[in-house]
Amino acid sequence: MPNPKLVEIFAMNKRNLIILAGVILLIMVLAFWLRNSNPSASSASSSSASIATPAGPTPAKTPAVALPTTKPVAASEAPPADTASTTPASIGAKPNAAAKNTLRQLGQSLISYRAGEISNGWPPIDNVSSVHGVALALSRTTTLTDASVYFVPGDPRAPASLPTSVTDPAFANATLSVEIAVQFPPDTSPTTTPLAWSRGLREDGTWAPDSPFGGKGGYILYLDGHVEWVDKFNPNGVALLISGSHDPTTNIREALPPGAVILSAEPKGQGH
Repeated sequence: MPNPKLVEIFAMNKRNLIILAGVILLIMVLAFWLRNSNPSASSASSSSASIATPAGPTPAKTPAVALPTTKPVAASEAPPADTASTTPASIGAKPNAAAKNTLRQLGQSLISYRAGEISNGWPPIDNVSSVHGVALALSRTTTLTDASVYFVPGDPRAPASLPTSVTDPAFANATLSVEIAVQFPPDTSPTTTPLAWSRGLREDGTWAPDSPFGGKGGYILYLDGHVEWVDKFNPNGVALLISGSHDPTTNIREALPPGAVILSAEPKGQGH
C-alpha cells in the first residue's frame, strides 16, 4: 500500500508544476499582446537608419554626360612651343667662384706673358687679332693649354662639347666666353684698367642677352689681377673709370687707354 506521505508530496509537486506552466504561458501571451499592440517598439531597432534620413522624394538621377573625344592635334594646329627656357632671363650661367677663378688664372698668365716679352723676348701678344690667338700664344710660353679657361659653363653660345685644349681645331671654331684688351702703354693704371671681361659687355654698360651669364652681369679682370662681378654700373660704386681720370663710365672702351684694342671672342671671320 503506497505511503500516504509520498502521495501527498507527489500531489503537491504536480500542482506546483501546473501553476508554473500556467505562469509561463501567461507571460508569453502578455509579451505577444504587447508586441502586436505597439509595432513601432518592435521595429525601432530596424528603422533607425530611416529615422536618421528625412523622408522625401527620391532625387532624380543625373544623366551621364558624354565627354567629347580628343583628336590628335596636327603640327600646323599645335600651339606654339613654350619658349620660357630660352628667354634672356632664364639662359646663361649664374655668378660662381669657378668662373671668377678661371678669369683670374687667365689674368695671371697674361701678366706673366707681358713680363716674358721683356725678359725672354717672347713675341708681343699685341700682334694677335683674336682671343683665340692669345690662347695659342699663352699655350706656347706659359703652358696654359686648358681650353676650359676660356669658357663659362652654361654660356648659351658655348659649344655643347667643349674642347679640352686650345690647340684643338674645335677651339678655333668656337665662340669664347671672354674678351681681352691688348696694346697698353707702359704707364697704364693697373688698378682701374680692364684687361679681360665676360663677353657681351656693351657700351651702355649692359650685357648682351646671349652673354655667358644671360645678360644678368659679368666679370671684369683688371691689369693688377683682381676680378669683380658687375651686374650694373653704379656711379657711387663704379666699376669703370674713364682712362686717365676719376670720372665714371659705362663704356668699356672709354676705360681703356688710347690705342688699346679689344680682341673678339668670336671665331676667325666672325669677329668685330
